[in-house]
Amino acid sequence: MRPRPRRGKAIRFHDFRSDEAIVLEPLPCWRHLPPEEIRQRARYMVEQIEDETAERHRRNGTRVLGRKAAQRVHPHDSPESPKRAPRPAVHAAPQEVREAMKQAYREFAEFFRSAAQDLRAGIQSVKFPPGSFPPGLPYVAPELAPG
Repeated sequence: MRPRPRRGKAIRFHDFRSDEAIVLEPLPCWRHLPPEEIRQRARYMVEQIEDETAERHRRNGTRVLGRKAAQRVHPHDSPESPKRAPRPAVHAAPQEVREAMKQAYREFAEFFRSAAQDLRAGIQSVKFPPGSFPPGLPYVAPELAPG
């Protein structure tokens, strides 16, 4: 793409370029390790990911898109056949953790509904679960200390 002139001046790409320094630090849990050990662990993790991905492709009969094909895909395009499964409420957690969180949310919601029902019944001393936003109550003036 050729720069176009503006008001008689040619715009050059390097006019908008700036250099930035990126300083990489080891993960906090690896700070105590020597640099070679950090490299070996990182290499091992990448190899594990590659092996798992290759196995998944073998199992599903799929393959990697490839550099040229990936470059031909417009970033705003949608997939031809998107997944229709519901999104998990919590990503990157084991199934048992997701189930425990769903159960905790159900208990929270039931506690909240019960407290809201008591409030509607006129019970002003009702307690709502921690972390919730109770429904608004009418303004109550503070009690003035005898003076």
